[in-house]
Order: sequence, then structure tokens, then C-alpha cells
Amino acid sequence: MRPQPNQDGSIGEWWLTRDITITEDRIEGIFTSYAGPGCDFALQELHFGGGIDIVGPSNVMEGAVEADLTIDDYVKIKTLADDFAAFLNSAPNGTCLSPDWTVGQERDILQEGCLVLGVQPNTPTVEYEILATRDDVIFFGARPTDGTFIVSPDKRPRALLVGAARK
Repeated sequence: MRPQPNQDGSIGEWWLTRDITITEDRIEGIFTSYAGPGCDFALQELHFGGGIDIVGPSNVMEGAVEADLTIDDYVKIKTLADDFAAFLNSAPNGTCLSPDWTVGQERDILQEGCLVLGVQPNTPTVEYEILATRDDVIFFGARPTDGTFIVSPDKRPRALLVGAARK
């Protein structure tokens, strides 16, 4: 993850692991967020699932394909730290389910949303992605450096991230 400021303004160390399964027409994933050096403090897991539509070859990256990822089956958050549960519980009432998040609990936020995490109620996410594979490595598109999301075709990545090992 890109460096982000802590509450005191210093630059925090944030890390992310991704476990993604892609089949012909589906994508499912678990993203685990960590704080601190060396991924030593797990904060939360984001579980998601939905459809994938391969649009065609990428116009900007040779060997890559354009893919539209529609996350509309589930978006679940599992809290892994007291501080993260407290953060979700501090959200204004009704903006991130009811304020009774506890460590180890998994809750689906797709229908009701969770505004502090950027998930709008009843709004499936569509990401306009590019994907490439080389041997046993998969490459996803690089996210915009301005922090915006890839939620329209004109925001589709124009470069690939470092590859991840395929299972």
C-alpha cells in the first residue's frame, strides 16, 4: 500500500497481502491489511466476490487484457485488532452497520455499506482493470497515485504492478 499519514502526521507503515482466485467469469479475494514494519500487526481482512468480464486486449499494455470486475456478491470485513474494531465502532451510527464490531467477527457490508471504508450502500463496485499473466505470475493494473479508484473506463490502469505468484 502507498504510505499514508498516521493521525499525528507521521508516515505510517501499511501493508497488504492479497489472496485472489480468478476463474473464467468469477473473482474472489481476501485482502489482509497490516500495520507496522514487517507486517507484524494484522488489522482486518476484506473478503469479496463477484463477476469478471474480459473485455478484450489492452490498448496500452501489450499482452494484457482489459477486464471489468463487478464486486456484487459479497463484501465482508473481518476485524483482527481491537483498534480496528474501535475505529469501525466510532463511525456515525448507521454508516457502517451497527456499532458492535468485535475482533474476529466477519460482517457483510455490501448492502448497508460502510462509509468510513468507502463502501456505499447497495452499490456494487465495478473496477476497470488490466490483467496479464506470464508463466506462474499474474499482474494487476497499478492504482492511480492520486488515491482515486478505477471505477470508470478512463481510469483503467496504464501500467502493471509487480506480479504475484499464481497458485
